[in-house]
Formats: sequence, C-alpha cells, structure tokens
Amino acid sequence: MSGPLAGVRVLEIGHYIAGPHAAQMMGDQGAEVIKVEPLSGDPSRKSLQVGQVDDSMLFACHNRGKRSVAVDLRSPDAPLVLDPLLGWADVVITNYTRGVPEKLGFGFEHLSALNPRAVMVHVTGYDMRGPWADYAAFDGSIIAMSGIAEMTGSEDGPPLLSQILFADHSVGAHAAFAAAVALAERERTGRGRLIEMNMLDVMTTYLGHQISMIGLWNLDPTRSATRAGTRFVHLFPTREGSLFVAAITIGMWRGFAQFVGHPEWAPPGMIDVPDFLNDDALKTAAIAAGQQRFDHMTAHEAMDALQRLGVTCGVMRSARQLFDEEQAKGSGAIHRVHYPDGTEVPVPGPAIEAGHAPASHVRSLGSDSADVLGELGVDAELVAELVRRRVIAVPEIDPARTGWVEPVPAHLRHRIAI
Repeated sequence: MSGPLAGVRVLEIGHYIAGPHAAQMMGDQGAEVIKVEPLSGDPSRKSLQVGQVDDSMLFACHNRGKRSVAVDLRSPDAPLVLDPLLGWADVVITNYTRGVPEKLGFGFEHLSALNPRAVMVHVTGYDMRGPWADYAAFDGSIIAMSGIAEMTGSEDGPPLLSQILFADHSVGAHAAFAAAVALAERERTGRGRLIEMNMLDVMTTYLGHQISMIGLWNLDPTRSATRAGTRFVHLFPTREGSLFVAAITIGMWRGFAQFVGHPEWAPPGMIDVPDFLNDDALKTAAIAAGQQRFDHMTAHEAMDALQRLGVTCGVMRSARQLFDEEQAKGSGAIHRVHYPDGTEVPVPGPAIEAGHAPASHVRSLGSDSADVLGELGVDAELVAELVRRRVIAVPEIDPARTGWVEPVPAHLRHRIAI
C-alpha cells in the first residue's frame, strides 16, 4: 500500500454521491476503504445499469477501490457485522439524515465506546441544530437554497441549475478534508472526534465576494453576462470553436493589445488596465480588433498564440471535446474502472496525484462481505449463517450479463452523438 493515506482505514456508510465521493477521494490517496451497503445496495447502483444487476455507471464514478459489504442494518443480528467494522475503522463517513446513524447502530457515541480513536464525519443537507435539520436534500435543492442558481443564467432569464452536481461533489471534497483534519488532531490528542457538516454551509463558502458585497454595500448580487466588472473579458467566436479571453491584469492587457496590433492601448508606464465598465468605445474597439484576428484562426490556434503572450484564455469545450482530447493526450483526467465481471466504465480520474495510482476496480454489491468478516475474526460458520438468514449478502455473477450496458434511457436520447 502506498500514498499519503496508506494505513488509514475508512468505513463508509453512505449513499448516492457526497459520502461515497469523500471516501473515494481518501482511497485515491492510499486509504483502505470498506463500504457498507443495504441488501438492496446503494441506490446509485440502480442508475444507468451496466454489467451485472446492481452495477451501474453512476456507482462506478464514486466507488472505485472500495470493498463492498452488504448488510441489513435493521436486523437484530446486524451488530455482529457492524461492530467489528466500527472497531476496525480510523474514519467513519456517512451522509445519512440526522438520527439515522443512531437508529442503525453506528452513531458517534456507540462508535467511541467501541473505538475511542475513531473519527466520524457526518454530512447532512442542513445544519443539524437548525430548523431545517430533518429536511431532505439533494444537489439541486441545495443549489437553489444557496443563492447560486439565482445568480446563474442570462441577465433577463430565470435562475438556472448547472448540469453538474457540484454541491454533492464539493461537500464530498470538504468531507474528505474534514476527515484528514480530524486524523491530524488525533495525532496530538489520541482520540477521534465527530465532525458534523452540511451541504448548505459548504455552498455558502463559495459566496465569499457576494456575502461581502451584501454586508458592506447592501448590494444584491444578480445574474450578469460576464464576470468582468471593469476588466476586459469576452467570449470570441473563431473560425472553429469559441475562445474565452480574460485580459484582467496590465500584463495580460498589454499582451492582448500587442496580439490585435494596438500596442498603443497599453503604453509603457501604464500600471493598470483601463476601466472598461466606463469606456465603451475602447471595449468595442478591442472586441472588434480581436474578432478580426480570431476570424482567421481556430480556437486552439488562438489560445496558443495568446498564451504565449501571457494572456489567460481557454477554448470553450464541450464535455465530449474534453473527453476526446484528454483521452488522446493520455492525461489522468479520464480513468477507466472495471466491475468484477470485466465490464469497463470510463470515469473522471482523481484531481490529486501524490504517488498513489487510483484503483481500477469497482466491486459488485456484497462482493467482499464474507472475506472482510473473516479477516475481522468473525467465525466462518457464523458468516455462513448470516448469509442464510439474509443478514448479509454475497453476489452471484451472471455470465449472460457480462459487459451488458443498459439502453440509453428516453430522457437522454437527445444527447447521443451522431
């Protein structure tokens, strides 16, 4: 085992994205991760199925490298399975609603009694001590509540939700960081701690400038065509594709002015960019001059030319272009994982590279139930009895479904590339 978190043992009792994503991030850095699922599986296993029953595209995106233990936590015999796992763990991550860990036998008080050094990170939608503590939450509802959707979209249009579930992913990243912080503290104190965190608070941290604008000047942040303010920011069409240009420093503005053949717009001694909010004539001239150059270049050619002059810019890529180009480069942005039957699923790779290669396997529901319990000292005859009584489950591979991929659902057919 290698990586910064080698030797750290993570028990994930989560579902959908936030909790699983946090545990996967820790696994990507070398932690050993065991995932506890109900006998029906993490609900994300039902979304866009591939390969065996209860294997899916969505599950593969957030659960690589984990071992799967399927257990009925409502069974009176569940502690025979759960307590050894709680005693094994350095970190327990869950994103179930307030009160669920206590009802199902893995609340922090019980965890600490079994394993005083264990850390627990509990993610919910809202503050567990606030009036919305028991409200259900998914990514979209949190984005709506955070004010982010209201600030997204065209100036005269309605609020918009992103296609990307970035509340779920962001809180997962924060949860992984919270676990690392608690482990660092444990090195000094010798004891674990409970960290309670919620999705709405995480998304509020992204409103740094907006919160300050409201508090200082009583301004209402609204939708805007650009993020520019007084700086030069524009999206240019090119001969092939579009290019986002942000010449926001004097050095970048000087590079852009040179690129479009107007060095006089940034003469020597100029120490700041012009105020484009109040100089429409210069902004209009800069856009026209830029467009004259870009009409004869592809977006990638224009990006290369501007970057050589120190101007921040980027090609406006589709998700398909990103996939094709990053795959062609062989970058770690595109990773491939495999279910036990061999079914392959392309997924995003980890953002952090610190000496540990990401796992390339995803486990089917209950694939490791018997092996994990055996390693924890649970008697083999008891394990067999728990399987017979449906307290735990182990999978059966169906050769007929190997490599099977669910047909594209009706609501996604318009996205098929022809």
